[in-house]
Order: sequence, then C-alpha cells, then structure tokens
Amino acid sequence: MSRAPGVAVVVVAFGLLLSDVKCQKYEVPEATVEILKPRGIKISIPDFVEHISLVAFHVNINEEFQTLAHGHYAQDVVKKKDGRWTYHIPLIKPKQGDVIYYWIYAIIEGLGYHALDKSYTVTEGSPPPPPPVTPDRIPDPSGPCQSSSSTKNRQGGLCRGQIMLHKTFDNLDGWSYEVFIGGSHLVKKLRTHFMYSGYFFS
Repeated sequence: MSRAPGVAVVVVAFGLLLSDVKCQKYEVPEATVEILKPRGIKISIPDFVEHISLVAFHVNINEEFQTLAHGHYAQDVVKKKDGRWTYHIPLIKPKQGDVIYYWIYAIIEGLGYHALDKSYTVTEGSPPPPPPVTPDRIPDPSGPCQSSSSTKNRQGGLCRGQIMLHKTFDNLDGWSYEVFIGGSHLVKKLRTHFMYSGYFFS
C-alpha cells in the first residue's frame, strides 16, 4: 500500500510528458508585421496547416508581456483572408523606435499552440514623398521626328508627342472670353490670345 502513491505520481508525470510531446506537433510560424501609412499596423501569419479554427493575437506597444496577458490590443481571428490570418489595428500610429510586443495563440485540430515572446522594432521613418508628376509621354529629343497629323504650323510641322501648349490657368493673363446670348442659353466662349509660333488646332 505504501507504494501506490509513487505509482500514481509516475503515471501522472508520464501522461503530462505525452501531452507535451503531442502539443509540439505544430509550430506557429513567424509573423509578418506591417507598418501602414498614414496609421495602423497589421500582424499576420500564413495559413500554414489545415484545420486551423482560430488565431488569437495579443499586442502591446513599448511594454513587454510578463504573462500571457490580454495586452493593449487583442483579437480572435476566426477566418483567414488571402491565405493569411491577419490582425489589423487601424487607429494606432507607431513611431520610429517603438517596439511592438506580441504573442499568438492558434487552435489547430482542437489543440492550442503558442508563439511567445515576439517583438518588432519600428525602423521606418516618414513616408517617402510622392513621385513628381510627369507627362504621360516625353519624346526622345535624339530620336527621329514623326510629323503630327492633328496640328498645323505656319512655320513648320510639330513632332508627334511634342507639347504644343502648356497652360496651368493660375490666372487669366493672356486669355479673354466673349459672352453670346441667344435664346434661353448663355454660351461662354474662351478665345486665346497668345503667340506660340503660330500653332493652332486644325
């Protein structure tokens, strides 16, 4: 009778060992952290195995997790999108140097798997400036000139693709308008007054 407790302890320990081995069947892959502009972050993992029923994300900003706590932000994702399980936090605006701490819990075939002690340091600076606006097509000055069929010039032809007139209309200098009243319609007709080597529309 004195040996029975010892046998029970051995059986329990062996059972826990088998359970731990079984829980190592899958490993949650590394997550991808995206810093969005002008604000927001996305954390996602690929749909790495079948029968995933839930992926829970728990996130802290600049505060490490000491336990499996809920965190500053958390969400249970129950549906994948485009082959990934994604948590989108739209309202935060992380700064350069901020550290995003997170842990992930995935349920696969009814069993839970963790990815613990994960972090991502924000290293991106300000978003790059937008590219300058350029014409859709700029002719090569060294290339052959193909005559334009839509314009005429008293002093010579224009090359196809060459800009004939560029006007931003920041002001009306060089432009005037005439008002014609006929019937119930009021028609305004803009008429140009410019000298650009005699170019005009055909």
